[in-house]
Amino acid sequence: MQGCRLQKLRSVTLSNRIPPPVMLLRIPIPWEELTVLDLGGRETYINEMLIILRRCHNLRGLSAEVHVPRIPRALNVFQVYLPYLRSLRLDLEDGLLLRCLVVPNLTSLHVNQFDRQMASSPPIVFPGEEITQMLAQSKCALVDLQRRRRHFYDEDPPALDPGPQDLLYWSFTTNQTLISFGMSRHARFFIMAGLVLQRPFLESILTGQYFPHVEGLECAVEPQDLEIFMRIVENRVPQGKLRFARAAVPRIRKEQLQQAKYRMHNLSKKWRVDCTVDQPEGGLPWNAHDYDVVSDDDTDSSSAGSLSEWMTDSEDGHAPRARGKVYEYHYRYEH
Repeated sequence: MQGCRLQKLRSVTLSNRIPPPVMLLRIPIPWEELTVLDLGGRETYINEMLIILRRCHNLRGLSAEVHVPRIPRALNVFQVYLPYLRSLRLDLEDGLLLRCLVVPNLTSLHVNQFDRQMASSPPIVFPGEEITQMLAQSKCALVDLQRRRRHFYDEDPPALDPGPQDLLYWSFTTNQTLISFGMSRHARFFIMAGLVLQRPFLESILTGQYFPHVEGLECAVEPQDLEIFMRIVENRVPQGKLRFARAAVPRIRKEQLQQAKYRMHNLSKKWRVDCTVDQPEGGLPWNAHDYDVVSDDDTDSSSAGSLSEWMTDSEDGHAPRARGKVYEYHYRYEH
């Protein structure tokens, strides 16, 4: 890279295996001036991630796949302040990184959880407390909060009956804390696959106390609370507020599910929106429904691995857009 003029470089994508931070930071990249950093192509350990981020305090968009070292003595974490970061897309197996970030201008948070353990292992734990802590210490106002689950099986997927073993139950108080600390009243997307929204929370959405401007809503609900979810959708779609709404309902009776599907189908057809109600499919852990089942070599645009779509398609005024000429650098490290 001798002779390269990289002073105007603002967007960097690092694919394949990332070298150690000591080597990586020797690359003549203007780290302090970067606005977009995409490390989603391959694994990065949390301590390496923090060392890199400490240099990149001007970031507006960050995408990364972050792991925690298996050896405790290899773990060395510290807090990083990213004052301009607005979009954060992470593939995680642990939420520790979130506790280390202070991001006062964050508006979009996408968390993809993956599990590389054996299929017979217990389900991973959703980092709800870590997310809440990051939002509280950052005092930001999210417009877009999304959580997905990605599975990397070393054997055939487990045959588990649909049930509550993999549901996420947050208390109403915890949800209130999340909203008060981290969600803007103008929130547009609340995509929390597998998170059971309990009756008080659903009623607050129905009355407009929470998410009066939401355009996308995805969650799980108990069968006895499905009617409240249906009323939310049927009230807001004709007003032009909701573009899509999805609910997974465990242990739902066949007749109740058929009726809900019929109502959602008519609503979607009339207003040209995407509204669905379903139950978990058998043969997978139930919150694997509607997620990716991928191998280590697969990639897709729904993961945190690419910011190109985010850079070009963002129209909400919150995520940064490319202005004028875009300078990008793609680096592949082989050893």
